[in-house]
Amino acid sequence: MKKSIIAVLLLALILSLCACTGKTGKKPEEVQQTPEIVATPEPAPDPTELYADVIAENMRDGVGVYLQDLDGDGIQELFIGPTSGDIYEKQIIRSMYTLRNNIPEEVFSSSDRDEFYLTNNGTVVEYAYQNAYDSSHIYYSYSGGELNRIITVGFDMRGNPEMPYYKQEGDEDRVTIDETQYFDWVQMYESTYESLPFN
Repeated sequence: MKKSIIAVLLLALILSLCACTGKTGKKPEEVQQTPEIVATPEPAPDPTELYADVIAENMRDGVGVYLQDLDGDGIQELFIGPTSGDIYEKQIIRSMYTLRNNIPEEVFSSSDRDEFYLTNNGTVVEYAYQNAYDSSHIYYSYSGGELNRIITVGFDMRGNPEMPYYKQEGDEDRVTIDETQYFDWVQMYESTYESLPFN
């Protein structure tokens, strides 16, 4: 009789343990979890390939290219300029491009009387001159594929022969400055012009 009671108690104990561990016979913390599938992001396109047509159109002797993310937005801008010449000629940027939806778009282009430069702090400078009586230095910030004018300092002998030097902040009216102020400003920025490593 005692043996029967002990056998029944042992059987009940075993059944209760099986019920606690679940159908798999494993404790809940031992049940394996299905690993989460994480999509691998596609690699960014090679900017050299995206600019390939622009580079092909502009490449010739004495001309090279340089890639730089000018505004830190992850898009490499393309600069085209001289690979030879004196220190002043090598500072001139012939043209600059950015990418919009991976399609090249021109930001600016230099011409005979309209030259662009880049300073070591990322300011874009446009030097435009019509003749000996009219010239201007226009200073831009660059962001999101756009040039934003900060200030213009210029020389306009025909418009104001007695006080030809001026500055103009953004779209505000011109303010007359003296010759010393004009050259101090221009020379301060000229000393920071970059010679980009075109190749």
